[in-house]
Amino acid sequence: RTFRIRVEAFGRTLSADDKKRAMDLLQPMFDGDEICNLQDPDTTIWALEEHEHNPGLKTHLGLRSSTPQSCYLARQVAGGRSLDKYLKSGEKAYFQRYDLSQRAVLGPTTLDNELAFIMANCAQVQAGQVAM
Repeated sequence: RTFRIRVEAFGRTLSADDKKRAMDLLQPMFDGDEICNLQDPDTTIWALEEHEHNPGLKTHLGLRSSTPQSCYLARQVAGGRSLDKYLKSGEKAYFQRYDLSQRAVLGPTTLDNELAFIMANCAQVQAGQVAM
């Protein structure tokens, strides 16, 4: 089985060194014979950090504290195609046909293609139906 680790933070921008340190902390979880595959892994592990946002400072990210308020470790069980604009076979994801840059007419109420598909999914619109 193959895997990859993705490290993200909320309230702070992580440098490559910060992400490497977070990945090194996860090393005891592995035996050492696992195969890392960044393109098409069987399992994706997310390491998420939540940092305090201090709006009183002049930077848009606030205080760069080295200690996160909360840390989360999760295994991704499903993924949307919006993370990767192309499918595993190299073809474009279905919603890319409706990308705003590909449309002939853009009006003031034009909705982003991904948001339009989310809204249609929430409304449970079926093929051949019209939603207004």
